Amino acid sequence: MLVEIPELDAADETALQCVESLAYAHSRGAHYVVATKRALAPFVAALGGRFAGILNAIAASYAQSGELRRHLPFRVRVEPRHEAGVQCISDGDSALFLVPAGYFVEPSRVSPSRLVCEDNTDATVIAAAADAHFSRTALTRVGRFALHSFGGGGSSLADQYLAHAQLGPAVAVVDSDRDMSDGALGGTADAVLRAHASSVEGRNVGRPVVLRVRELENLIPAKVMRDMLTSADSREYQERVEMISRSLISESARYADLKSGIPCSMAALLGLPSCSKCQSRGQRETDCAAIAIQGLGVAFLQRMAKLVSTQTARKVGEALFSQSIAAWQVDEWKAIAKIVAAFAFAAKPMRV
Repeated sequence: MLVEIPELDAADETALQCVESLAYAHSRGAHYVVATKRALAPFVAALGGRFAGILNAIAASYAQSGELRRHLPFRVRVEPRHEAGVQCISDGDSALFLVPAGYFVEPSRVSPSRLVCEDNTDATVIAAAADAHFSRTALTRVGRFALHSFGGGGSSLADQYLAHAQLGPAVAVVDSDRDMSDGALGGTADAVLRAHASSVEGRNVGRPVVLRVRELENLIPAKVMRDMLTSADSREYQERVEMISRSLISESARYADLKSGIPCSMAALLGLPSCSKCQSRGQRETDCAAIAIQGLGVAFLQRMAKLVSTQTARKVGEALFSQSIAAWQVDEWKAIAKIVAAFAFAAKPMRV
C-alpha cells in the first residue's frame, strides 16, 4: 500500500523502529513509502548505513506522491502517536487509514498486503484481474503489484479475514449470494461485514468487498467461457454452454445461481427454454435446476484459475476487461480490481 510518513521524532524509539521497518518494506517491494526530505532527514542520521540510502531515495521521489494519491483510493498515513487504534476516513469509494507509529513495528506488517477470498480459485482470478488493472495505469512506471492471496474456506471466511487483518493490510472479497438486487445478503457476506465492524474497523487496516452480483461466477464473460471449451467437452456440453453464455450478458443474469444451476423461473428472464420436465408439466418450477449444467460457473472459474498458473496472470486478467461483452460485468471487475490493486501497490525492489 501507499504509506505516508509525516514528521516524527527520531529520538522516539517507536518512531525510529517504524521508519526502519517501512524503509525495509519499501526496499523489498512490499509497500510504497512517501515522505519529504525534511521528515526523513533525522532518521537518515539516526539509522545511517543502507537505511540512509533507502530513505534518501524515498525522499527524492516525493514529488510524484500527489500523482500516486490520485490513482490510489486506499492509502495509509502514520501518525505521531502511541495510542493503539486505526482511524479510517472514508467517503465510500476511498479511504485513508491513520495508524499509530507502532503499527508497522510488527514484522508481519511489512509484508505485502493480503487478499482473502472464499477459496483459492476466487483469490487466483481476482488477483489476476487486479494485476491486469494495475498494468493499465501509470502506476507501473514507479511501482509494482505485490499481493499475498488466500482462500478463506467459505463459511470460515470471516475468521480468516479477521486473522489476516491482524497481521497487516488486508482486503476480503466475498459473494453477496443475493437472489435479487435488494435481496438479503448470504450468511458468509453477512459474517464478514459483522467481523469487520466488530473486530477490524478501528483496530486494523482492512476492507471488506461484497460483490454487487450474486457470485463471482456471474462475472465470467461469455466469450471467455466459450474460449475455454476444449475438445474434451462433449458436443451436448458445448451446445449448452453456448446457449447459456449468450444469455448471461443480460443484466438479469447478475443473480443467476451458476453454482447450483439456473431454475426455470429465472430461465424465462434470461430467454432460455424451460427444461423438458417442466415443459411436460406445463409449468415452470422454481426449484428446477435442470436448465443449466450444475456447477457450470464453478467449472469455468476453475478453468480460469488453471490458466493463471500456466500463463501470465496479467494476460488472463486482461481477458476479463477486453472480452467482456456486458458493460455491467466490466464495471464490476473494474470496481473490484481498483480496490485490490490499491492494497497491492508497492515499490520496485531496490538494490542497497
